[in-house]
Amino acid sequence: MMNFRQLFTPAELFLLMKSFTRRHGFFIHILLSLLLLSLFYYPNLLNHRSLPSNQPPRIVDSSLQSQTARDGFVSPKWEPRFFGGTPFFEKHYAFARFSIFDWSISRLLGLISAPQFVYILLNLVLFSLFIYWASTALGVHPLAAFFTSIALLFSPFFISLLSCGYYEELLSFFLLPLVFFFSTKLYLKKTALYFCATAITFGFQLLRAGIYAGYATLLFIGLYVLFNLAFALFTRKHTKAALVSSLFVLCALMTGISLSLILFVPLLDESRFMAQSIFSASPAIFSSLANLFSFFSPLAGNMPFFSGTDLLSISFYLQVTLFVLAGTGIILGRDKLTGFLLTAAVVFYLIAFGHYVPFIRSLLPFLVPFYKNLENPSLFYGVFYFSLALLAGKGVSCLPGFYDTNKRMANRRLVQKRTYRFFIGLLMLAVIIPVFVIFAKTHLIRLFAAQDIVLNVHQQRAIFFNLLFDALKFLLLAALSVFFVFYYMQKKMSYALMVSALTALMLLDLAAIDYKLLGRKAPQASAIAIDREDLAILEKDESLFRFFYLGSGKDQLPFPGHNWQNLTGPAVGRLKLYQDFLQETGFDRYQAYLIHPFIAKYWRLVLRSHQEVWQPVPIQQIDMSRLNFDGAMLDMLNVKYIFSEKFAIHDPRYNLINDSRPWLYENTTILPRAFWADSLVVLTGKSRIFSRMRNAEFEPGKLAIIEEAPPFAIGKADSADVKITSYRADEIRLTAFTSHPALLVLSENYYPSGWKAFVNGRESKIYKTNYLLRSIFLQPGNHKIIFRFYPKAFTVGLWMSLTTAALVLSLMVAVIYVHVRDYFTKRGTDSLG
Repeated sequence: MMNFRQLFTPAELFLLMKSFTRRHGFFIHILLSLLLLSLFYYPNLLNHRSLPSNQPPRIVDSSLQSQTARDGFVSPKWEPRFFGGTPFFEKHYAFARFSIFDWSISRLLGLISAPQFVYILLNLVLFSLFIYWASTALGVHPLAAFFTSIALLFSPFFISLLSCGYYEELLSFFLLPLVFFFSTKLYLKKTALYFCATAITFGFQLLRAGIYAGYATLLFIGLYVLFNLAFALFTRKHTKAALVSSLFVLCALMTGISLSLILFVPLLDESRFMAQSIFSASPAIFSSLANLFSFFSPLAGNMPFFSGTDLLSISFYLQVTLFVLAGTGIILGRDKLTGFLLTAAVVFYLIAFGHYVPFIRSLLPFLVPFYKNLENPSLFYGVFYFSLALLAGKGVSCLPGFYDTNKRMANRRLVQKRTYRFFIGLLMLAVIIPVFVIFAKTHLIRLFAAQDIVLNVHQQRAIFFNLLFDALKFLLLAALSVFFVFYYMQKKMSYALMVSALTALMLLDLAAIDYKLLGRKAPQASAIAIDREDLAILEKDESLFRFFYLGSGKDQLPFPGHNWQNLTGPAVGRLKLYQDFLQETGFDRYQAYLIHPFIAKYWRLVLRSHQEVWQPVPIQQIDMSRLNFDGAMLDMLNVKYIFSEKFAIHDPRYNLINDSRPWLYENTTILPRAFWADSLVVLTGKSRIFSRMRNAEFEPGKLAIIEEAPPFAIGKADSADVKITSYRADEIRLTAFTSHPALLVLSENYYPSGWKAFVNGRESKIYKTNYLLRSIFLQPGNHKIIFRFYPKAFTVGLWMSLTTAALVLSLMVAVIYVHVRDYFTKRGTDSLG
């Protein structure tokens, strides 16, 4: 029986494997990427660990679930549990409903015990394929494309987004290479097929709801267009063609934006009423200038005793091998694509961190649209790293052509000289850094000590040794990277072996950083922990109510497994009206010693035996206007229960239910969720309205403040009655009877862009009441009332997206039909010939 060795000699086997790799590099890339990702994420894969999330907890009570057709889309929904009610986008994997591919995958993954992780894993593999595909199509060697994809797959920046649960930004960034590839093809060929592909991929990226990633991609492609236009004008070649190509690309991007209007029209409409911009919901992963050390010193950049730094600062670690190869790519590439990638790397680095330099910070608002709205520009580091990785891949790809026989010897020597100078300069820098750390030890420690922290001797020593270790590691990695490239340039190493060695070196360096990031828990608000007896009291209460938790000053999540509504809430979006209310009342601020302003009036700090102690203030000595104002605001907002974590409340209107911490109080003067007003007054302006409500005689159950003329006069609601028959997140049903013209106030936030009222089947105007609530006017009689949340902006965005999608798909079908018809026509002609 013939064995394997008799069939092939070692040389023939090597040639066979080389040929197979060349012909099937795409599939080999898939297998290697999947293998490396599985090895890195194996705890999640085998132990079914759930990945962290930055989303607020879901509604658990089916009676509060939204029951409209909008549930199948990423659309604004109403969240009644925080801040008196607020619109929000349920982005957590909701983007999957927009794509047939994502929808199908999400349904199939429902059969797997860890669908969330597997979905991310599949997207990571796709990200790797997109990079490989785009790189090879742009002329990069397949092995160099593999190096680029691995560098981006295990980039600490993308790992940090995953570790914190910011999947929208992460999955949106995954489509950046595909959008870039189709945009470059459209710019060069100007075909309808690439126009449709660019529009669809960019629109799909925007629909994945990553605001920063989508905007960064738009700036990246816009910079590509501007760079090519500038290049054409400078060289005075093909200027007209460059203008036409630029117009094609810009139109494709605008079409992609139109495809995503189902998301962004409601989002922009919502932003008019929100206290924060659409750019505010982003991961804060760069907090101080000291974090800049993380670029080359990940150990020093995340010391646990630095208040100004965070472990996530190491997500900006700039891998040394990548830096070496990017520099090699700049020297060897020297073409238009290399020039653009270098320009993009510089521009996005300045956008990400230019706010630390006063001169650059003053220029950025004029050069970058919406820069003032960017609460976390450091997220643009992702595009910087992407540009740098492509430059590194370009450098690896240019190395085989170093000894191209078509090049003149003089040019080859010039390039060789420049490359060697770069290597020598880099190695000199790598040698200088540890020397600098040794001699500048005191100044470096002083830099970190400037973070308002007193460092002891052990901490100072830890800073020094970590900096020195990273400096020596930088020297070692730089020397090894230069050695492998130099050894190949001396024809003493094969190209495949060099790329494998550089990839392994990079992965070994990144692994230590990535595992730290992956093991980090996402910053989340702590859940409220109360006594079981208190929990039982609230569970028995079947009425609608809100609670007010006076805790440690941190954002608090609602009670796990319940939908009780909180007067405040975690750090999620809130309406401007409610933000104004919180600022006027002080209900969201904590004073010194973490005492809440609501509690502060009941206690004062006194000095006893040279010690500061808290002493209760008699109710008679408290400012009555402050007491009445706070009480009226809680009554008006249907706050029935108050939890106090540190201080007791000495006020007869709040009945103590449980005297164990946290103390539980019941508000005895609470108004129901829907109540009647006996009289009204018309006032405009925040200061005038709150000034009137601070009046000691103001009672929200008797007087309502509206901001426009009433349709008719109202009388006392002595015999009026109202009952809430159904309460859901986006619909409230009531029955009411009144014998006189009356004003019915609903203790829910006023939001004119989404909520509509229907009385006996006919739409009724909602009036802004007491600055933040809703009310409707009713004539005498029995009424069936429905408050329904259905933003008109969603319908507008839906139809605009559907119209654009129909046009794009029609164009694509027409293009494919023409190509197929031409193919068969040509085939028939050839057969006849």
